[in-house]
Amino acid sequence: MNVRITAAVLLSVFIAFLLVGCLSIETTIRFDDRESGSIEMRYDIDEEYVAGGVVDGPSGELPLPISETELKRSAAGIEGISLERYQTASNDGRYNVHATFRFTTLAALNRFYSGVAGADGSDADRPIRFDGDQYEQLMFSGFDEPVGGEEREFLELLLGEERLAFRVVLPQAIAVANMGEREGDREVYLALGAEDLYDSVEPVYLRVEME
Repeated sequence: MNVRITAAVLLSVFIAFLLVGCLSIETTIRFDDRESGSIEMRYDIDEEYVAGGVVDGPSGELPLPISETELKRSAAGIEGISLERYQTASNDGRYNVHATFRFTTLAALNRFYSGVAGADGSDADRPIRFDGDQYEQLMFSGFDEPVGGEEREFLELLLGEERLAFRVVLPQAIAVANMGEREGDREVYLALGAEDLYDSVEPVYLRVEME
């Protein structure tokens, strides 16, 4: 089956990493206003995949940037994006990365995520929109066809309860969100697992209406 995956905040590698059980990701997009803010990413990866060179850089089998050098490279050439904070830690065979980027324009935020997801960066392909009183984020672009039968059983066996978590903190009070959980007046939290996406043949969007 040919699978199309385009996602904001590294969803393009979600299925591949969860298939080997080596990664969990939590991403927070925090807006200071409608144009600027921060992107906080936390990775939890099996140390053996880091030591074996499976991840990080273009030469890895699953080239998720995790080193400070590669994270800086991922922002290089995008005016308005910079790596502000980088920390790592190891614990019980897991390698933890905590990185925070600053963005100064919505266009810079979209260019950053379009590059991660392999999109062309055109206006029509923007993964994040903040127009008027609506915030919209593309979470998953959809499969060519629903995942079923033996394929679904196989994925369920491998993926278990692994989920990919997103949080968005907006600059004003939220009236309603079409998915996820409200946390406070300005936050929405969303956790996606493979089981949430098996039947998705159309793009999946988080849409938030502001007060």
